[in-house]
Amino acid sequence: VMDLQDEEFLARLLATFGEEAADHVQAIIAGILVIEQDSSRSQQSEIEPVYRATHSLKGAARAVGLKDIETLCQHLESVFSSVRKGDLFLTQGEFDLVHEVISALESLLAGDNTVKITPLIQKLKKAVPPLHIPPIGEVPQPPIQEEIVRVPDTPPVTRQPDPVTPDPTPVVPQGKGAVPK
Repeated sequence: VMDLQDEEFLARLLATFGEEAADHVQAIIAGILVIEQDSSRSQQSEIEPVYRATHSLKGAARAVGLKDIETLCQHLESVFSSVRKGDLFLTQGEFDLVHEVISALESLLAGDNTVKITPLIQKLKKAVPPLHIPPIGEVPQPPIQEEIVRVPDTPPVTRQPDPVTPDPTPVVPQGKGAVPK
């Protein structure tokens, strides 16, 4: 059971968290609007402050035990992380979802306990592109080995030059052995 001192401390902590959280939410909104309104900007670089604010809000929520906010931020952060890595380009559908999540976060921060986060988490999970795992039958390694195995049946002349092409050294010899023009 908490004594009055603990309760006062928790109240102060939550008040401090509330102020900090409001700043983070503002940063997320501002950053998203910049990206949404100016499509000429690089989402990959512009998402950085949005990603950081989401990460900070997640940590602050964890510190004061606000699980729903923490969980929602965690999944929102995954979406922003994909944008940061260049794996995801936000389109209208994702922007709408982000605004929906921000509204939910604002409601939760205002103490509204009726907010249902599960459907939002499902949508956020769907927005994150899966790690690229090739479908069965399209696994990159074996076909290459098969080709190597099959090299003898194909005329070697057509097969051999291929692997040489990515060589970074210039084809034209430099210096002493250079062919005179």
